[in-house]
Amino acid sequence: MRLASLLFAFCMGTMLAVPALASDTPPANAPGPVVGSPPVGMNFGVGGGTIPKGTWVFMINYRFADNDTWFRNGGAHTPSNPFGGSDQKSTQHMFAFKGRYGLGYGMDIRALIPVGHIKFNEKRLGPDSSTHGCGDANILLHKAFLRQEEGAPITFGAEVGILFPTGSTSRDGLGTGSWGAIVGVGATYVFDGGRQLAELEGFYFYRGKGGNKSIKNYTYRDWGDYIWINARYVYALTDWLDVGLESQFSHNFQDKDTKQQGAGANISNMNNAYTTWFVGPTATLKLPRWNSTFGVGVGISVYQHYEAQTSGAALGVGDPNKKYATGSSLGAKWRIEATYSFTF
Repeated sequence: MRLASLLFAFCMGTMLAVPALASDTPPANAPGPVVGSPPVGMNFGVGGGTIPKGTWVFMINYRFADNDTWFRNGGAHTPSNPFGGSDQKSTQHMFAFKGRYGLGYGMDIRALIPVGHIKFNEKRLGPDSSTHGCGDANILLHKAFLRQEEGAPITFGAEVGILFPTGSTSRDGLGTGSWGAIVGVGATYVFDGGRQLAELEGFYFYRGKGGNKSIKNYTYRDWGDYIWINARYVYALTDWLDVGLESQFSHNFQDKDTKQQGAGANISNMNNAYTTWFVGPTATLKLPRWNSTFGVGVGISVYQHYEAQTSGAALGVGDPNKKYATGSSLGAKWRIEATYSFTF
């Protein structure tokens, strides 16, 4: 089933990416301002293009979200608290540290490691009062197969990678304890003499089993796979300012609880799949004197759905016939993102 899903996602990403018409590199000696900024959103990769041999790029992404809404089938609801007191809420501060190096021959290698802190105001309905630390890292090898600067109508590329279980698997850690694999495709199209850029890309993340079996009653999971589909449009307003619009869609398949598998119990679905889609404007300062860019953006929720819920009967408090949102099924109506990049 997972293999079929993987092939489907790869084919879907290819069909979506090709019409986007793409290249990372603006034309040389363009008559006016040209696009020279990376994506602002944390979910983004690099589209279809690559970077010159021997070039290093370092990026820091930041995301803030105030998760105080329960989304079911796209509808927003106030998540009531069966324990009384204030409504459920979680505040998210996430960072992603990214590196990229040009290998030549249309290839580059890149790596990402996430770090963050999520604070819950009701720990009895969340993993704990807070979750923090380093998450699982990944390394990707990217190859551009078509390059617009070489005469192709678009720049089109693909990547493969590995997910590493680098994060902590303690109760308050961000790690999964599982190994995984990544495949992706992307395309970029530069037009109007380099002043405008359109980009589309898709990724499929496969995850295996993981967790910390040494902690009593701690869930050991067959972690669900997930998909990212990202799109953006950028316009070079001036030599020092790009403005744009970014879209970030993600879907996480449900996890399976395997902590009782050793005792012969059945593996149970956790019914915690979720889907999110954010779209919003971005603005990026281009600082060529320092080989840097600084971008900010706002993502507005277009659609969200969370399966995870707990009944009052299961909790033993509240209305036994009512469904309550868990700490992991809270979403944000909007979020703020920022990025800084340095090239040498």
